[in-house]
Amino acid sequence: MLALTHLVAGAALGTLDDDRRAGALKGVVSHALLDGIGHDDVSIGFRGQAALVAAGAAALALSWGPGSAVTTAALAGILPDAEIAVMNLRGRRTGLLLFPSHWQREGRRGSHPYRFPGPDVPIGVEVALSLAACAALCVMGRRRRSSRR
Repeated sequence: MLALTHLVAGAALGTLDDDRRAGALKGVVSHALLDGIGHDDVSIGFRGQAALVAAGAAALALSWGPGSAVTTAALAGILPDAEIAVMNLRGRRTGLLLFPSHWQREGRRGSHPYRFPGPDVPIGVEVALSLAACAALCVMGRRRRSSRR
C-alpha cells in the first residue's frame, strides 16, 4: 500500500481512544494487514510517496496536534516503511527487510509473503480514497480541537 494509505489507516485507528501506545500498536498492525491487499505502490515512485506522506503527516499533526494519539498512530502506521525508504535512499533495490509483510518470496521480486483473495486496488482509487480519508480526518481533528476551547 501507499505510505499515505498506511498513514491514514493508522490515524483512523488513533481516533478510537486517546491512548498513544495503543494507537501506535494499532498503526503497526494495520500496516501488516493492509500489505496483504493487492496493490501497486511502485508506479507513484519514491519521491511521489514521500511528498504525499509528508503532506498528510503535516496536515494530521496540525489538525489533531503533534503529540496526539491520532498523529502517533498515523506515524506508527508508516514506521515499517522506513526500512524501504532507507533502502531506496541508499540506492538499493533489494536488501534485508525486517518487517514480515516486506519479505519477498524467493525469486519473485515484488511478491509479498501473503495476499488476501480479491483484485488489486487500482493506484488511482487508492490515492483518491487516501486523500479523501485524510481530509475527513483533518476536518474531524480541527472540529474536535475547536470544540475543546
